[in-house]
Amino acid sequence: MGEIAKLNGDAVKAERYTAIAKDMVPRWRALATSRDRTHLRLTYGDDASWGLMVRCMIVCFVTS
Repeated sequence: MGEIAKLNGDAVKAERYTAIAKDMVPRWRALATSRDRTHLRLTYGDDASWGLMVRCMIVCFVTS
């Protein structure tokens, strides 16, 4: 929402929404990661539910 507000020229809302999002990311990560940090939870708070943690590397090729 911060980026959308920014595109609409509303700097105050853009800053506010961006700050809220930055505050929420660590909370979501903590809720989604299992206690032993080996997998993601598909259901918050349920370590028996499994999702894969995948680290991606995006490679961009620029041609002129």
